[in-house]
Amino acid sequence: MIFKKYLIEVFTFINMVLTISLLSFSLYEFYSKREVQPFEETNSLTVEEHVTIENSDTIFVEVKGAVATPGVYKFNSKSIINDLIIAAGGFLNNAFTNNLNLSKKMKDQMVVYVYTKYEYSLLNSKKEENINTDVCVCEKVDISSCLNTGKSVIEPSNKSTTQEEIKELTEDDKISNEQESSLININTASLEQLITLNGIGEAKAKNIISYREEHGNFSSIENIKDVTGISDTIYEKIKDYITV
Repeated sequence: MIFKKYLIEVFTFINMVLTISLLSFSLYEFYSKREVQPFEETNSLTVEEHVTIENSDTIFVEVKGAVATPGVYKFNSKSIINDLIIAAGGFLNNAFTNNLNLSKKMKDQMVVYVYTKYEYSLLNSKKEENINTDVCVCEKVDISSCLNTGKSVIEPSNKSTTQEEIKELTEDDKISNEQESSLININTASLEQLITLNGIGEAKAKNIISYREEHGNFSSIENIKDVTGISDTIYEKIKDYITV
């Protein structure tokens, strides 16, 4: 009887050890595999905590577009864009990344917008503002002014823009958009649209359509001179009214 009681106590102890070990392993697996979650604003910070954050090298950066988990993330000031992409779960399969410098150091309040390949293909390649930089400076809260530049890194401007300046910028954009919309795209224009161009009759319009069907889209408006019948004289007449 004593031996049986001893065996029961041994088995009970072994079961306890196994249960504790299994629980510890489960907790380790759970915490080691947790995904990084985007920062969410909260009002629960004390005044002292707010002061600590403001005086530290902490920065907050937002990522949008073709990443697994868009959102706002918290880093130290030495972090680079690659850290942000990793925290956001990586790029989606359709992400366009050629315009991103992943080794670039991030700044506080920076926005990184990851275009899809389709979105980037729709951009007007003739826009060459800030051509020597991969950063777009946004002077307004609305970052849409930077989303047609092809640049994925958007930084806040140190310059304060007045309401009058914003109005002028908006009017300039409106005029520019109206001018662009009135141009005839020689890659997509119909026969009827091409005929409206000065010096382009039905025969030359058909030549333009045949040329792009055989050789593909024009890469620049100057390439239209490769079409049979389009001389330098005709090109000078129509160059201000066409686009690609």
